[in-house]
Amino acid sequence: MLALQRNRGIMTGWIVGVLAIAGIIACFLTYGVEARRTRENFDDSLSQRADDVANVVLKPDGTIDTYALDFARDLNTAGIDVYLFTPDGTQLFTPSSQRVANLPALLPLKAAEQGATDIRTLASPGNDTRVLTTPIWIGEEDSAHIAVIVQTGRPDAPLHDLLNKLRLIMALIGGGVVVFSVAGGLFLVRQVMVPVRRSLTQQQAFVANAAHELRTPLAVIQATTELALMRDRSAQEYRDALEAIGASVAETSAMIADLLTLARIDAGRQPVVRSQVNVGALVTTIAEEAGHAFPDHPISTDIEGEAAIEGEAPLVRRLLANLVENACHYTPPGTPVAITVRPEREWLAIRVRDEGPGIAPAEIEHLFERFYRGASGVESGHHGAGLGLSLVQQIAEAHGGRVGIASFVDVGTTVTVLLPRSAHRFIPHLPLLTDSADRSPMSSH
Repeated sequence: MLALQRNRGIMTGWIVGVLAIAGIIACFLTYGVEARRTRENFDDSLSQRADDVANVVLKPDGTIDTYALDFARDLNTAGIDVYLFTPDGTQLFTPSSQRVANLPALLPLKAAEQGATDIRTLASPGNDTRVLTTPIWIGEEDSAHIAVIVQTGRPDAPLHDLLNKLRLIMALIGGGVVVFSVAGGLFLVRQVMVPVRRSLTQQQAFVANAAHELRTPLAVIQATTELALMRDRSAQEYRDALEAIGASVAETSAMIADLLTLARIDAGRQPVVRSQVNVGALVTTIAEEAGHAFPDHPISTDIEGEAAIEGEAPLVRRLLANLVENACHYTPPGTPVAITVRPEREWLAIRVRDEGPGIAPAEIEHLFERFYRGASGVESGHHGAGLGLSLVQQIAEAHGGRVGIASFVDVGTTVTVLLPRSAHRFIPHLPLLTDSADRSPMSSH
């Protein structure tokens, strides 16, 4: 558990770190893109005002309309000042109300007189100015000349205000990303650890139950051995003691074999070696063997059609034997047991039905749990390990099949196993089918 907690902390740190770094990088990239777009929009406002002034003061032939100069002065709005110069740098007019510091800027005129557009920031104490100086060209390509030079400028304080607001928004988003990363990381790790904890809990319970179940036959062996050695006994008494020890050894060996089979299937180390399996022949053989082992239980078989699958015969035999043995062990003497096998679309349906006392609904959901033994098992006096149905389920799933139980108190129990008739036609989530005579829904686990 300490290792699990340590790994959980490491995993949480990695997830939180990755999410936080990714979120912060995204915030920086977003800020860079938005800041660039904001600056471009700011400069575009200067360029647009310069175009507006040029369109007002220039005639179609490219000469300056002196009467339109007053209208050009009226374009000094929205915090933008406009200055107009001739191609040689002579100032044509001054804004009626100058609001922007550092203008007119004469240094950029040198570049504009040479035909280049100049945009720069002029620094002054407490008030920087963004200035665009652009020449307006007229004429065809071979005779183009500068008609006028327009200089527009505005304080960049609004730009800094916008960028500061953008930084604040990104900082808040970044903080939210970090908080979300912590919460999301904890949530994701908790969700990831749920199956791990469940698996660890099941493993611990499995080991504890296995140790408990193995303790009983070992205790019988030890007690019988000590009792036999306490004094000299007759040959028959020694034989009885050895038979009791042998029975306990057989029970222990069977339990260990079941546990090993379950462990190999769980770990994927016992892949199904597929071959053609004649389920009908296996059912007939197992019914005959069960008839000898349980002579007080009438056992009947009903095999319809081609009862063959692709699977591993020893495992299928074990599945069938467990079902029939359970039906005989947990029902009173004289209870009929019927085994039916019939193809149903892609599946081969195997049903073992008894007319016993049935199983209480509260017990059905636990029947496939390992080492679980219901009240009917205790009442019948059968001392199995509670691994039979769990092994049936594991073998069925290893073959790509499913298993379910339908039972009614004082009516009987039906266990249905669906095995795919062909490995290439396996459909893992097909609903479990029921026999037409059984009107109850299946309880599959």
